[in-house]
Amino acid sequence: MAKSASMKHLENNVNARLDDFGWTITDLADVIGMDRSALSKIIRGVNDPSLKTVDRIAAGLQCESFELLQPRQLVG
Repeated sequence: MAKSASMKHLENNVNARLDDFGWTITDLADVIGMDRSALSKIIRGVNDPSLKTVDRIAAGLQCESFELLQPRQLVG
C-alpha cells in the first residue's frame, strides 16, 4: 500500500526536526516514552499512527501535530 501524503509529510518533518535537534530516532523515542522500533515503523510509514501518537511525537519535537502532517515550510 502506498503512503498517503500526510504520512510522507510526517516522515519528512520528523526527520527534519530530528536533524534540527541533533537527535536520533532513539533520542526521540526516549523523550516520548515509546519503543524505538515502533516509532521507526511509524516514521517510515510501515505503520499508521493514532492521533494520540502523532500528538506525542509532536510534543517531543516541540511543535503542533498539524505541523508534522503538512508540507514542510521552508524559512528563508
